[in-house]
Amino acid sequence: MLQGLPGILNCAEMHFIAQPILHRGGELFGHELLLRFKQYADPQALLKIVKHLDLRHALDLQVCQMATELSAIKPDTGCWLLNLYAESLPKADIQLALETLVETLQPAALWLHVLELDQTQDMPLLRNAMRRLHDANINFALDIGDLEHPYSQFLPFDLLRMNVAEIQHPRWSQCLEEARLRNIPLLAYRVENEAQVHALSQQRIDYLQGYAVRDIITLEIPRYTV
Repeated sequence: MLQGLPGILNCAEMHFIAQPILHRGGELFGHELLLRFKQYADPQALLKIVKHLDLRHALDLQVCQMATELSAIKPDTGCWLLNLYAESLPKADIQLALETLVETLQPAALWLHVLELDQTQDMPLLRNAMRRLHDANINFALDIGDLEHPYSQFLPFDLLRMNVAEIQHPRWSQCLEEARLRNIPLLAYRVENEAQVHALSQQRIDYLQGYAVRDIITLEIPRYTV
């Protein structure tokens, strides 16, 4: 059970689904591991509780532990992309859990999508934590909007993500140009139809993710599966 979480939110209530990420050419790059809860059809409902009770760290630690157990099974899923809160990354137990995970996951790579960067109070502490993890062969992904954060230039990151729903926003073309100038790969997620696939291919977006690309799968772990 998660330390400090309500009893209803125990390990048996949680499982991962994995959404494939493909290279532009169609080859499998990896999967984003998304946490799901039996008692919540909408994962955002539970995350609102986690945020309200300030339990991001406890939830992130459980995600790392679940992923480590899954990595021992070695499913053929390519690299893994996990979603963790920025405020958790400097915690010693999170750092240790991630270093253990990246070792068990080899030769596949581990990517971390950093959540709530804009709510982080101690950016130098976060920068140092990310640099240490980056030196341990852990890659980082930021949302493309995070480029607007004045401290983003000091953070190590290897991938930018953008919601395809924002493709018509002026920021899309601006950030696309900036990403290419900085030689940072781009991942477009929530790709839901062939027209979007075609448009993104024309823009030479590096990675595509969404239902129009390939269906999600459930990663089966005893105790954590549906």
